[in-house]
Amino acid sequence: MKVLLQRPLILWAVGDIQRTPLQAVLLFAAAASLTGLVAIVLVLGQALSLTCDRLMSSSPAVVVRRINVGGWAPLPVGQALMHVKSVPGVLNPRVRLWGVVQTDTGPVTVVAVPSKAIDGMTERPLRSGQALIGPGLMPASQPATMTLRGEQRLSLKVAGRLPAASAMATHDLVLVHPDDARNLLGLAPDQASDLALDVFHDQEVETLCADLNAAFPWPVHISTRIARQRRCQSDIAQRTSISALAFVPALLAMAFLVGALGIWEHNQRFLAALLKALGWDSADLIRLRMVEATLIGLPAVVCGLSCAYITLFRWDMTWVSQRLFGWSTMATRLRLNPGDAVTGMLLSVMMVGLPYLLTVAWTAWQSVKVDPADRLQER
Repeated sequence: MKVLLQRPLILWAVGDIQRTPLQAVLLFAAAASLTGLVAIVLVLGQALSLTCDRLMSSSPAVVVRRINVGGWAPLPVGQALMHVKSVPGVLNPRVRLWGVVQTDTGPVTVVAVPSKAIDGMTERPLRSGQALIGPGLMPASQPATMTLRGEQRLSLKVAGRLPAASAMATHDLVLVHPDDARNLLGLAPDQASDLALDVFHDQEVETLCADLNAAFPWPVHISTRIARQRRCQSDIAQRTSISALAFVPALLAMAFLVGALGIWEHNQRFLAALLKALGWDSADLIRLRMVEATLIGLPAVVCGLSCAYITLFRWDMTWVSQRLFGWSTMATRLRLNPGDAVTGMLLSVMMVGLPYLLTVAWTAWQSVKVDPADRLQER
């Protein structure tokens, strides 16, 4: 029946789906669950990768730390700035105060901030004895003081909390006054933790690192933003790949999909033979099956992608990143830009939709290539 129009074909496909509701539900559930599981892994990996790049883009191009036989050593501020300014191509050299100290609940990272208001976080400058804490530290019901133990023991008043949307970078961060940071880290007024600087072009970093090594009279360890980005991207890619392979529910969803298609193929062969006897040709029948598959698969894919989006961006679902990256509950409340996940969603649609349509096309071809007379006689 080559004269079939698109609208009658769709109506016929809807009627076929209604006559086999169990197979349709199985196909929908399998395609939706598989799409959702694949999208969760790919979208999370893509979003984290892009977020890592954005976070790293605002970090220093080069960080210089003084080292000795025992590891890290305090950096003399005056000498360090004098030596680094003699290196051509260095921009905006500044010293930093930061390190790891202990609290009653575990280690935290202490960072000193200038004695001025922090845009978007505090209305007043941070004074000595005060602290701003990350969203993963101390529930709101806890007392408004925090005890830090480093070279000295300090009890600081919690002056505020960093925004929850910054948890990716500030989960266990404590911002303190420079004087408090030096007391905790055991640094003298003329010492710092490390030296940060910028460059005109990232391509100059390798040459600049060699010049910096030669400029200091003591051993130094130099890390670059490019190297940090590569390590971060490699870790995300490795964990995402392993997790994608380890998704047992995805294999179960695929088993449902193949089983549903097998059941449908057996029941549809007699109907295909009957339609061919009434004047339909093989192309019409295959087109009909593809329309049926699209009517089921398209809503299933949209449903799977919607579930993945809600899981990652709307609900405080923690099990995903706990399984993938081992993050704690507070750190896994993702606040990423959904627009960055478009590539992962499209790839998940291709990974699920293409095999799905190919399988439907193959089963449709198997059902129409048999002689209709033989099939009708078997019935």
